[in-house]
Amino acid sequence: MTTIMDPVRAPAKELAVLYHERWNIEGFLKQIKSVQLGNEKIFRSKSPDGVRQEFWAHLAVHYATMCVQVDAADHAKLDPDRISHKNTVRVIRSRVWKPESFPPHSK
Repeated sequence: MTTIMDPVRAPAKELAVLYHERWNIEGFLKQIKSVQLGNEKIFRSKSPDGVRQEFWAHLAVHYATMCVQVDAADHAKLDPDRISHKNTVRVIRSRVWKPESFPPHSK
């Protein structure tokens, strides 16, 4: 819905594209809330600065996760949207506990 009724100011096709983009943002926020935070729906920090820091940390982790997802999609010659974010997080978590999974590692 919009209150903008002037088709010159806001053509219907442009509004439809923006509406789709809105849902991409909703999906992004859901990935952080449901997958990254899991059962921890509330930030642990008690101060405004701590909450801001925790929020930015979650954004940074999500960005890094999406970079892994895009790289995996590129390697498999797939659209990144075809790779599950939830599974990407599972794979990363399973590797984090195995230091030998990440270079540099000792031989």
